[in-house]
Amino acid sequence: MGQHQSQSHGWGAASVAQLLAYVAGVKVTRPGAAAIVIHPRTAGLLDHVQSRVVTERGPVEVSYAGKGREYTLKINVPANVRATVVLPVMEGGAFAEINGLAGGSVFTQEGQVFDLGSGERTFAFRENNAAER
Repeated sequence: MGQHQSQSHGWGAASVAQLLAYVAGVKVTRPGAAAIVIHPRTAGLLDHVQSRVVTERGPVEVSYAGKGREYTLKINVPANVRATVVLPVMEGGAFAEINGLAGGSVFTQEGQVFDLGSGERTFAFRENNAAER
């Protein structure tokens, strides 16, 4: 960084919010943030991420840690928001919501997809999960 550059000014740090939204995979898909997609960019980028992305209906919190079968995702979706969560597909099992609140999922070319309402959720990989493919 040059002698006259500063990351403490809005113009110098504006890209940080966009970077966190990209890595956390948060994207608003309906007007007024009525629906969002959470599709974390996990392919070898980072071992862990903790992000808070502000939307019109409140902050979306995303954190993940681990790689491969040790991967865990925690999210918090604001009230009155629908979320589509896309997780990677891995052989030998599937992701499950730890408290079983998320219901079922479907497998697409994008990944393992959950459709959720608002609230806190934690997803972890489970070997030989009975999820339908």
